[in-house]
Amino acid sequence: MSAVMPVLPNSAARYELAPSQYRAAMDVLLPVAAHVGYHFSADDISSAAHAADIAATHELFSNTKELYHEALRYAHSRIWPTWSQEDSDELERMIPGDAIRRFSLATFERFREFPDAVRLIVAENMFQRATITTTVGILEDSPVVLVIDRLLMRGHDVGAFRTGVSAEDLFVLLTSLCAFPITQGPIFHALYGMDISDAQNTEGMGKMISDATVTFLSTTMATTQGSSYTHSSHSPSLGSSVAASLYSSQEYPSEDDFNLS
Repeated sequence: MSAVMPVLPNSAARYELAPSQYRAAMDVLLPVAAHVGYHFSADDISSAAHAADIAATHELFSNTKELYHEALRYAHSRIWPTWSQEDSDELERMIPGDAIRRFSLATFERFREFPDAVRLIVAENMFQRATITTTVGILEDSPVVLVIDRLLMRGHDVGAFRTGVSAEDLFVLLTSLCAFPITQGPIFHALYGMDISDAQNTEGMGKMISDATVTFLSTTMATTQGSSYTHSSHSPSLGSSVAASLYSSQEYPSEDDFNLS
């Protein structure tokens, strides 16, 4: 997958910042937000402003709750692979199992590369500081769910994947496994002696994740849940299906969906 750094569409422009300035400020604030929520101190703001080479009085820092929401959006953009059109074309040419394997490994690498983003997302799910489920507009739809759905459809078309598994199902499986080193790694190491940060274990974890996703999709095990193991319920900001809501075109998301030129 492409190594292009993700930036939410229009985020930097909304605050009249260069993408590099926006990233610099957010990278400083992610670990802070995971610990304190939106209760940023003056020193936290000063550090972020210094990293971005902007004033601490800049509009980005004017409302700490909105700043926390921005950090959440940024964290979500960090954990998913980014790709160029060339990457998308290559996924189209690969057999479905290999495409899913590559996507799974790329996702695992993103979670490893940006642990502070994972920590913030986990913390928000635990403490619900932003009341995401009842507030419209805090998070933006991830085009990555659309990519998962398209990969599944290709696998269904050629008979490589079983039916009864949705993009949301695979989302649950992938995020759970990819987050393990952050959510349970240190205690698991203390209890069972397996250091997930060891290079050999990291490689093994990546292989286990890719094997698990491919096996989950290609097993002949019958499902009795209909079209999906999980079923979406209504929320103020989404319809009944995340993947379906993203089908606005027949193209893969491009770098422009994540980056500002």
